[in-house]
Amino acid sequence: MKSGNKKFRGIMTLNAKNLPPGSIRQAAETKHPGRIAHLDALRGWAAFAVIITHAGIQIGGRMPDSTTDFAYGVQLFYTLSAFMLFWTHYSRHATERDEARNFYPRRFFRIAPLFWPVVLIASARMWVTHDASAPGPFHIASVLLFANGFFPKFLNSILNVEWSVATEMLFYALMPLLLRYVTTLERAVYLLIGSLVIGEYATQWIVGHPDLTTAFPPYAYFWFPNQMSAFAFGIVGFFLSRLPISRAGARMLMVTGLAFMAALYIGGGAVRFLPHQMLYEFSFVAIILSLGVQSNAVLVNRLTVWFGSISFSVYLLHLPILLTLSHYVLPSLSMSPVAGLLFLILGTFALAGIAGTLTYRCVEWPGIALGTKFIKRLNQRSLIVKDRDESSAPSKAGRA
Repeated sequence: MKSGNKKFRGIMTLNAKNLPPGSIRQAAETKHPGRIAHLDALRGWAAFAVIITHAGIQIGGRMPDSTTDFAYGVQLFYTLSAFMLFWTHYSRHATERDEARNFYPRRFFRIAPLFWPVVLIASARMWVTHDASAPGPFHIASVLLFANGFFPKFLNSILNVEWSVATEMLFYALMPLLLRYVTTLERAVYLLIGSLVIGEYATQWIVGHPDLTTAFPPYAYFWFPNQMSAFAFGIVGFFLSRLPISRAGARMLMVTGLAFMAALYIGGGAVRFLPHQMLYEFSFVAIILSLGVQSNAVLVNRLTVWFGSISFSVYLLHLPILLTLSHYVLPSLSMSPVAGLLFLILGTFALAGIAGTLTYRCVEWPGIALGTKFIKRLNQRSLIVKDRDESSAPSKAGRA
């Protein structure tokens, strides 16, 4: 193979006919095979948006009203996750033997190697400082097993971000079924409609039974039925991305997505009938589709792609960094609320970026590599058993 084709070596195993237009080129232009720059960049923006929300809460006053909508960065994470998992399935794993079996260890080794130590360290700190809300053994076990989403009291009380990991893992539990049955755009739309209807009625039901969530009243917003639509939007987005989209169409999608988000942010509670969350998710899909055809240097660049590649580390680590800056550094600076907000955002961005790079290289990436080895070993054992069964079949037939 000529040197000019080096960048395509990592993606030669992709099933090109199943990919969205432009995916081969996008995968080839990234350093790591199987990654797409604009999806990483949007993860970076999602992580940055979450930082803005938490910084606004720390400033207090009227500032949280101005930064609340940035919390929808979490839903952007969900939409991107579903989109990428379907992209991965159709590009690399559609012909993989035992894909459903391999899916779970693959996701486990992506999440647990960093999530578990962070949870345990945070719990230990709460014990050492005699924090009244320090978790007990069952509480910690529920978080480590990603089951805290079923318990309002345990949903979000160690890291204050673990609720979203539990939600993500519940979606992973459904993925093999979704990959099996949601195989067309039409079915993806049915899934989206169903998730919106069921999510709305289920959430209204739990809101009407406050005795079930007294330990954590906001549980009705955070629980899985209310978040499933974000994943469904990502799946719809994937199937839409397989349709031809012109550059002019991509520009229209970008303008529509950004304008819609701006209107939602400025309009606040003035939008009626449809929930803000769903409308933001619609905008996210429009932007994802646009960037899949035509890149945008403001949204997709080295900085945003880098921040997106470490976004899971940033998401888990940013809050203690932000709280440290807010409680121990900011009070001595005598800044205005706006200046204080900018200080917290930029300071957290820089420090979380450094910490996230270290944990990605030292914890996340080795965990992913370990998962790859584990799956490879599982596949080798399956092949040995299969060969053994096939070799014994003729002898059994002869004896019969």
